[in-house]
Amino acid sequence: MRSMMLILGVLCMFAQDASARTVSYLEQTFGWKPGDVCTISYNAGGGRFEYEGAAEEVNNGACDRVIVDGPCLSNCTYFLNLVDTTKVCVTPRSIFGFHIGPPKKYPYVVLATKERGFMTMSFSPPYTGRVAQWIKDHGGLTYDWKVMRAQDASLIWKWCPQGGGK
Repeated sequence: MRSMMLILGVLCMFAQDASARTVSYLEQTFGWKPGDVCTISYNAGGGRFEYEGAAEEVNNGACDRVIVDGPCLSNCTYFLNLVDTTKVCVTPRSIFGFHIGPPKKYPYVVLATKERGFMTMSFSPPYTGRVAQWIKDHGGLTYDWKVMRAQDASLIWKWCPQGGGK
């Protein structure tokens, strides 16, 4: 019980009040401002929660379309999985990299036993639909990269109009 309360306390320390945010998740994660043409020409991924927030902002109308025109790796792919598929288009230059996040040690989470002075955790994003099926068909998520090329991606998201849809 104590370890659960401690973990919840730590999580609350890191939670942000949405009303206090001055920079949107879109701007923080991709450098986009609401109303921008939202183009991914290279994104190596980052924090899960920022990508979830950015996806919510896109789904709420911050971007009419997300154009994938280059590498979208790690949590960038998770972001696209959360965005309404009708808002996403791909170009022949798009490439997607999927993997399980590496184990991380969080020394600020102390479990009840001395033997476990840290918690180890691997992050596996909860992909859904056709993205999850593609991952399953290609051996599932591992620590090694699973690479999806534009041709396979076009079976999930539509091709951008010529000129990248800009």
